[in-house]
Amino acid sequence: MQPGQSTQEIAATKIEDFVRQIGTIASDDPGFHRQADLFDAGYVDSLALVALTAFIEETFHLSLTEQDLFHPEFTTIDGMARLITTRIHRSCTPPHTALP
Repeated sequence: MQPGQSTQEIAATKIEDFVRQIGTIASDDPGFHRQADLFDAGYVDSLALVALTAFIEETFHLSLTEQDLFHPEFTTIDGMARLITTRIHRSCTPPHTALP
């Protein structure tokens, strides 16, 4: 982790590295970037989605729901990182208790 990196940036970097690895995507591929739709562009297919889901769940210690997988943000690296960051922060926030 680099000093000053946000949770979202760390998540995006880890996801990008993993997608590059499973998709054997060249570092100079001009179409591959963090805002690219990974599915429409063909970088992630159904088999890669299974691997990516397992990677995210293991790396970030969370369970993705069907709602997460079909969320519009789950199509890009930046979107996935935002969803992960939201879920991490939500799980760290203590539940509100009713006052008497």
